[in-house]
Amino acid sequence: MTAEIVIRLPDLIVEFIDNKIKLGEYLSRNDYIRHILRCTMEKEEMWTDL
Repeated sequence: MTAEIVIRLPDLIVEFIDNKIKLGEYLSRNDYIRHILRCTMEKEEMWTDL
């Protein structure tokens, strides 16, 4: 099951993400957000394992 969430971001953050896409680091804005969420979840798991 998939849910859709809409997040409003400041223009500067959107520009930052778009530049990462132009440089080929990410395929899309969704790809970038997915990566950031994955990293955040892994960091939280790391701290709960202590």
